[in-house]
Amino acid sequence: MDNRLAGVVLSDALRQRIQSGAEPTRPRKAVRSRRILLTCVAAALTLVFGIGAAAGAFPYFERFIFRMGEDVRPLVQPLGQVSIAQGIRMEVLAAVHDGDTAIVYLALTDETAGNRIDTGTDILHIDMGDGGMAHAMQVDFDTDTGTAVFRVESSSFGQENFSGRPVTLTIHAILTGVTQQDNLATGLTVADIAAANPQPSLVYEAPTGGFGVNYGANEQTADALADAIDTATFPLLAQNSAPLAAQNPAWASISAAAVINNMLHIQFIPNGDTGLYGYTDFYLSAPGTAEDSYENQLAGAEVSRGGTTEVGPRTYSEYREQIIELPAGVPYEDLAISVRGQSCTARINGGWQAHFTLDDKPPQLTTAPLNLDLNGWTVDHITVSPIGTTAFAHGEQTAQSQFLNIRVFLKDGSEVKSHSVSMSGSNSNEIVSKISFTRPISLDDIDHLVVNGAVVSLLPQPEAP
Repeated sequence: MDNRLAGVVLSDALRQRIQSGAEPTRPRKAVRSRRILLTCVAAALTLVFGIGAAAGAFPYFERFIFRMGEDVRPLVQPLGQVSIAQGIRMEVLAAVHDGDTAIVYLALTDETAGNRIDTGTDILHIDMGDGGMAHAMQVDFDTDTGTAVFRVESSSFGQENFSGRPVTLTIHAILTGVTQQDNLATGLTVADIAAANPQPSLVYEAPTGGFGVNYGANEQTADALADAIDTATFPLLAQNSAPLAAQNPAWASISAAAVINNMLHIQFIPNGDTGLYGYTDFYLSAPGTAEDSYENQLAGAEVSRGGTTEVGPRTYSEYREQIIELPAGVPYEDLAISVRGQSCTARINGGWQAHFTLDDKPPQLTTAPLNLDLNGWTVDHITVSPIGTTAFAHGEQTAQSQFLNIRVFLKDGSEVKSHSVSMSGSNSNEIVSKISFTRPISLDDIDHLVVNGAVVSLLPQPEAP
């Protein structure tokens, strides 16, 4: 893995696709990016105030504990910060950290009659000051109160220490009506596109907002593709050069498509807020179906082609082009084009903000020593904390490398559930891989790990100072 993977965070769906797929597959790589800065001013009246941090002194904490489990109470730090904007109340409930990763739980409730907060609510962008990148996931929806609880995670991968750190948590915007759409047919085959645009108008230009590469099973092709895009020596479609009569998804429209050097190019435009903040993924399937026939097999890329919308410090591309390697020996008429993605109904700007200080207690940690060779990279040891596991490794991941699979088991025999994977690499070939639990777990309840099928015991916890 090169340093262009640093800080990549994988969703639960992508993590499961990686774990269940072939061992040599690799997640999409975030490559060098360039941004165009736009100034976007959203006027919002925000009320911020603090409430006593003692348990039970603010509205939703006790219900949060009731729904999470009483065993979570001694593991978290009650906070009690509230911010109201656009009629939506954010309540920062609690936090827990293990030194270089902090987990914050917060609740969102619509205080109007609009019912804007539900299971389809997502946080578009959230940050925790200079404490590292943060991402949020809805983990509970309380139908009785109309409250959605989010788990916010920020990791520094050993670069910073969260103990005793002042934090300014800011939600820049939220999304409503977020839905996932899978296996939608476009009604097109690769043969249709090749025939409709046999001499496409091409340009050679650097991506305006960065690009990502999907390695599939062909690392050499993907590396060459990344280098060519990065140096503006790879052909791209002229914008809006060949619109097609396709069954477009509700959240995006195909603006041009062609086959160039055995690569399928599809240029598309997200339809306003509906498609701008989610994702659109075109893929190949057999005619008459919309199932992914080549999942994790083909190299490809997505390139930002211009036009940007900025929300907080994050930039979203309004023109995108996907490139998909075509499988050798398969007739174009046998390659149907399907699409999947995520869309929303609306974006709500707010500027919800809270200030608090994380506790300075030494983090609870225990260690499992290892020397696990995964064909190109080696896991040296794993630390376990109440919020997850951290694997420390060295080497380089390639398409032939094995994937690291860590399972945590409790003394009652049950397996701890996890729901996010994040990974960081450095120029010195040091690799840090983190897996986060769905809820905090006491280390006293953990019995052992199973790492790539082998049982691994934990060292005794160090004595508290």
